[in-house]
Amino acid sequence: MKLSRGAFYCVLANLIFSISAFSQQGGGTGQFEITLYSGGTFDLPGAAASAGLVRRSSTGAITRQENQFNNGYKSLPLVGGTLGFSLRRWLWISADYSYIFPNRNSAEVVFSDTGSSNKVTVDRHYSLASGKIQLTYPTVTRVVPYIELGVGSMHESYTSTRTLVNTGTSSPPPEAVSRDLVAPQFGGGVRIYVKEHSGFRFAAEGYILNRGIKQQVPGPQDTFPFILRRGWGRITGGYFFQFGG
Repeated sequence: MKLSRGAFYCVLANLIFSISAFSQQGGGTGQFEITLYSGGTFDLPGAAASAGLVRRSSTGAITRQENQFNNGYKSLPLVGGTLGFSLRRWLWISADYSYIFPNRNSAEVVFSDTGSSNKVTVDRHYSLASGKIQLTYPTVTRVVPYIELGVGSMHESYTSTRTLVNTGTSSPPPEAVSRDLVAPQFGGGVRIYVKEHSGFRFAAEGYILNRGIKQQVPGPQDTFPFILRRGWGRITGGYFFQFGG
C-alpha cells in the first residue's frame, strides 16, 4: 500500500513533534532535578606507602638495605548526588556532594634474623561539595548535551603511621593532615531521556585545587620522593529525576 506525499509529511511531522515533546518536557523553567550517581576519580593521589630498613656495621658502613613501596589506587570509587534548579530552559544552577571511598595501604620491611622491622600504614580519603552553573543545548532529541562551571570545597584527610621494632629508635608520632581545599571545576556531559522527566546522565569533570596534594612516587636509586598534584578529574554516571515547573 502506497503512502501519499501529504500523508507521509503528516506522519513525519507528528513523529518529530512527539520526539520533541518527549525530550523537552523535562527541560522547562522552574524545574527541580535530583541526580544520584557513582563513578571514579583519576589523577587524585591514593594512599602510597614506603618503608625502608638499613643495617650498618660497627664502622657505620651499610651492610644490608631493603625498601618496599606500595602504590595507592590510581582511581578511587565515589558516590554522590546533585540537586538542580532550572532558571531558564537552557540554564541550571545546582549543588553537588560526593563521597570518595577511602584508600588504606601499608608497606613493611622485616629483618627476620634480628627481629627488626619498619612498617608504614597510610590512610587517605576525600569528600567534595560544590555549586555549579550549567548551560544545556536545547535539542529535539532524547540526547541533551551540556557544559558546566563551578567551585567547591574538597576535604582531604591523610594519616601516615610508622611503627619501628627493635631498631634502636622509637616510633615517631603519626603524621596527620586534615584540611579543606578550594576546588574550581569545569566539565560537561549529556542527559539521555528514557521517560518524560527522567533518564541517564553521564559527565566528565576536571578540578584545579588552590593548593597541592602530596603524592609519593618511586624515584631514582630506591628513593620515594613526594610530589604535589593540583589537578585531577572524575567520570560519573547516574540517573536523574525532574519535577515541578
